[in-house]
Amino acid sequence: MKAALRVHSQAPHQFAAMKAMQDGFKKHGIESRIVGRHEKANADLEVIWSARQLDAVDKRVPVLILECGYINSRTGIYKDDRLRYVSFSWNELHGLSHWQDGLDYSRAASMFSAARWHFDDRSQGKIIVAGQVTGDYCAPSLGWTAKIITEASKFYGVDRVVHRPHPLEQRSQQTLVSQLESAYMLITWSSTAAVEAVLEGVPVCVFSRGSIAYPVASNDIKVRAMPDPNPWLANIACRQFTHREMESGMAWDYQRGGYDALST
Repeated sequence: MKAALRVHSQAPHQFAAMKAMQDGFKKHGIESRIVGRHEKANADLEVIWSARQLDAVDKRVPVLILECGYINSRTGIYKDDRLRYVSFSWNELHGLSHWQDGLDYSRAASMFSAARWHFDDRSQGKIIVAGQVTGDYCAPSLGWTAKIITEASKFYGVDRVVHRPHPLEQRSQQTLVSQLESAYMLITWSSTAAVEAVLEGVPVCVFSRGSIAYPVASNDIKVRAMPDPNPWLANIACRQFTHREMESGMAWDYQRGGYDALST
């Protein structure tokens, strides 16, 4: 088996993740090499960073998509890349991944040990509308956020609706976790802010099936519900890994089934 790890020369975080993955492949006896953005791969498996690179791959082979993990902001571990979580998807991103098998309740219990399942009534709490970064692969047109703010304001009252732009667009003076402490609901298209909300016991409404939080979300701003998140968390625990776990080969232990299922 041969794997090609496709990176962009101007993105050191991509290279670091691919190098960790390459080390993990070596421990499994898998031959791999790092290739450029548009270089011909001639491989049995392609590994890319971000679905934006799907246009450059050989779609006749399985494509493993790496992206930022789902809980990095709550763990406070950005200073050490080897501890930063990286998410894994197959052929499409997050909720649209062509292979999503795996449940590990023990790993989830450790990974999400700080989660709070209070699900308070908070009948007068705030409705947070979490924006997407401009040009987001998963996001609709820029007018989506304004439209949802208008609809939510009509239903809940303008004083209760708070717009939280994506941090790459505008830094907020409040952390998301602090805002969630008094939130009634979080609404977003597909932002991983929805994961943070669920971990804080706040119901979420998402509109994209590509959202990793889709299985535990409402799809109507007027509906506030939260199903049991534990099976979902047990699945996420099999779909994000630190650089150390990638280097050790453990990430591939969890994800090898995706290659086997999609290469047959």
